[in-house]
Parts: sequence; C-alpha cells; structure tokens
Amino acid sequence: MLNILTSSFCLHQYTQLSHAYVKIKVHVHINNATLSFKEREWSMEASDEALNIGKKTTATMEDTKKIESLTAELEKSKALVESERQKAAQALKSSEVRRQKLEETERTVLQLQDVVNR
Repeated sequence: MLNILTSSFCLHQYTQLSHAYVKIKVHVHINNATLSFKEREWSMEASDEALNIGKKTTATMEDTKKIESLTAELEKSKALVESERQKAAQALKSSEVRRQKLEETERTVLQLQDVVNR
C-alpha cells in the first residue's frame, strides 16, 4: 500500500512539474515573439520619426526633446525586454533542476520498491 501511495505521489509531482515546465516554455515563446514584435514596432516608430524630422530643414528644440524622450523610452524598453528574457531563462533552468530532482526521487522510489519486494 505504501508503495502505491509513494508511486502515486511521485507521479502526481512529476505531472505537476511537467505541466509547469510546458507552461513556462509556452510563456517564454510568447514573450519572445511579443518582445520581438514590440522591438520591431519601436524601431519602426523611431525610424519613421527620424525620417519625418529629416524632411524638415530645421529641427526645433521641441523635436529634439521628443527624439531624446523616444530614445530614452526605447532604451528602457530594451532593458525591460532583456530583464524578462533573463527571468524566463532562470525559470526554465529552475524547472529543469526540479525535473531532474523528481527523476532522481522516482529512481530512489523504484529502488526502495525493489528492496521491499525482495
């Protein structure tokens, strides 16, 4: 009876970790796709803004301040993107460590079951 409960508990833990791992991978994939799209969008916005300013013969102080503001916003966004990528990588690494621990626990349970059955 103990063997069945222990095995069931390990299987339940493994299932939960597997689901969590898949969710994290999907989340990372979605984040990467979203962030790449946003980076392209920000780049296009900055490029369009630069083209509009280039068409004018004289740049006003207001335009210069707007460019500086957009550039600062873009840099902040890039930093945020990198931070999110690092968090996602750490989450995947943590999930992998937990999966390995679960596999090790399962092997130990199987060994203990063998000893008990002898």
